[in-house]
Amino acid sequence: MPPEKKSSRQDLRVWCIEQLIRYEGLLDNRMYECADHAASVLNVDTKETLYTLWSDWKLRNPVRDHQNNRM
Repeated sequence: MPPEKKSSRQDLRVWCIEQLIRYEGLLDNRMYECADHAASVLNVDTKETLYTLWSDWKLRNPVRDHQNNRM
């Protein structure tokens, strides 16, 4: 569940990053910017919306270096 609406933008951003890491199984550097966008501009409130945004984000912002930070 995302943080309640009264939570800060930072809390929502952290929730987004956590969900994306769980979804992908690794930390991708692009997740930080995507999560910030999701929290500040879109105010994402469901995992499904976040995952759709992430899929589009990866297509529009291809990887420049292929370093992955696996957990």
